[in-house]
Amino acid sequence: MKNENVLVVAKDDLERHFNLQKEFWSISEQDLNVLTASFKSRQQAETDFSAKQLIPYAVISDEEGRILTYNRHGSEQRLKGILSVGIGGHVNDG
Repeated sequence: MKNENVLVVAKDDLERHFNLQKEFWSISEQDLNVLTASFKSRQQAETDFSAKQLIPYAVISDEEGRILTYNRHGSEQRLKGILSVGIGGHVNDG
């Protein structure tokens, strides 16, 4: 895991505005403006269940409905070689 700061929002703040039973949400900039966000070390954010990490993710498809996929590479060993259907990641402060 990288030593980085990631964007988080208090879980109770999210619960006031969104249905947390869903795993993925379509959120507009206007939706984000009602939330109070801050940065926390990723190591702390991974174990602090009172905060949720905001991780934008996009799925890209063509006019025939085919979805872009790619084999993952990068710093997280647990994700290497896994097929991904989208592009996204943590929002960092730097």
